[in-house]
Amino acid sequence: MTTPPRRAAAIEDRRETAQAVAKLKAAFEEGAQHFSAYGVGGLWQPYLGLGICIFQYRQSAKRWWIALGRSQVRFKDNLVVEINPPVGGIRRDFQGVVALVKGKQWLLHRGRMQLPGKRISESDSLSISSHPTAEVSFSDNSTATCLVVACLDEEPALIRNAVAKFVRECQRIRDHYSWGVEVASEEAAVELAEAGEEDEGNPESEGTYVTPPRSAVTVKRRHGSVWKTLKLALAKGGVNSTNKRVGRFGPDLRTLKPQRILFEIKTTIYAAAVQQALGQLLLYEQTLGAPHIKILVLPHGLSITMREAIKALDILVVEYRWVGKSAVLDKQALDKVLAARGR
Repeated sequence: MTTPPRRAAAIEDRRETAQAVAKLKAAFEEGAQHFSAYGVGGLWQPYLGLGICIFQYRQSAKRWWIALGRSQVRFKDNLVVEINPPVGGIRRDFQGVVALVKGKQWLLHRGRMQLPGKRISESDSLSISSHPTAEVSFSDNSTATCLVVACLDEEPALIRNAVAKFVRECQRIRDHYSWGVEVASEEAAVELAEAGEEDEGNPESEGTYVTPPRSAVTVKRRHGSVWKTLKLALAKGGVNSTNKRVGRFGPDLRTLKPQRILFEIKTTIYAAAVQQALGQLLLYEQTLGAPHIKILVLPHGLSITMREAIKALDILVVEYRWVGKSAVLDKQALDKVLAARGR
């Protein structure tokens, strides 16, 4: 992988900018799954757990819209960062920058992001980040310190990996300003543990991909419904929980201090699903480095034998039933969870 530059010259030409964006899109099209977003569709890289949506955005000014997120479901509501370079010229209000370094095109980001009710400024991001930066010079003699995203003249897999690392850093910055240093560090540790793009087990090295069946979309929607119901129930009980998953694979929700809880949601009670959930709870408790109350959230119907086995592992169960398209949690079981939390 090419060493990140320290200095770069901004590309302001429309044609060259379009070429750079096309390289990024081509890199993500390789081995991608397609999903619905913005009316134009997005590209999902399952191994990286990363989705991207690229199109030319026209309103008061022209820019390229490059949105990156960690979920195919409600993609627009779960974005991590947008990298939106101008179609041409200089625009300091757009976050994306395309630049040239020794004949190679690079993508960079100025560092501004948006949280609910708060803006993260360039200085906010740069002050807490050790991610590579470059000083970008423009034709009007102005400069900007930008976070380096990727060299767009690398191999496609290397471009995707570099973008994934940048997105992880953006998520850490967001967590820092949303939840504080401790939670951001814990989340980053989980993200790093899950990151496999440089491992020997990367399926890209063999040119193969594991693609879930179409029914996976239905499962995700049902999962999302249970997740919303659980989060709302916790909020009504006065329990503060994070707004995002603990990492890419699970668990699905966690509460913060004083007593921490990990929740893992499954939409079936097949043995394989329950086994996976148990493993996720145990693994992520260790990765987060602190004891947690561990909760399985499962559809009604778990056998007595399975229930006793789970209890022996010091893991609690909260069941739910489907009433039409709505998930209804067992309130008594959830109250026991909150009581176990010391409330």
